[in-house]
Amino acid sequence: MQPNQFKIGGLITRVYPIRHTPSGVTIARFILEHISTQLEAGALCHIKSKIFCVWIKPGPQVIQEGFEVEVSGFISQNAKLQLVLHITEFLNKGN
Repeated sequence: MQPNQFKIGGLITRVYPIRHTPSGVTIARFILEHISTQLEAGALCHIKSKIFCVWIKPGPQVIQEGFEVEVSGFISQNAKLQLVLHITEFLNKGN
């Protein structure tokens, strides 16, 4: 198995309707917006990005637009060849 780990923090800017599998598993989908400044080759680089996230959600934890979160997981592509972050760890940063 090849490494595929991704960790990012940001603001939830859009939450899609919750879905449930036939077996009752809850699937949350949302857009996470990340804004930061990173050091690249000795120069500051201003970063602004959005990523589509999918979370097979355990229990009743609520997610809402405006939540500041830190998430980690693995990435894949959807049918439109866009990156999708499949969340394995979710930390609400105080909302």
